[in-house]
Amino acid sequence: MPIRILLVEDDEHVCNTVKTFLSEAGYRVDACMDGDEAHAMFYENAYQLAILDILLPGMSGQSF
Repeated sequence: MPIRILLVEDDEHVCNTVKTFLSEAGYRVDACMDGDEAHAMFYENAYQLAILDILLPGMSGQSF
């Protein structure tokens, strides 16, 4: 079973690029672009890893 990752990045190009590379490496990646959505996704799903941008709309990666 692949490792499930939550990717949170508000720059769409960076988010898509990182998601593509991780997916091609065999990881299961869920991505979102703001802190509030990330918070909800994190508590609704079982992730083994979360990759967070520090400066996010809604809730910062540091307060996550």
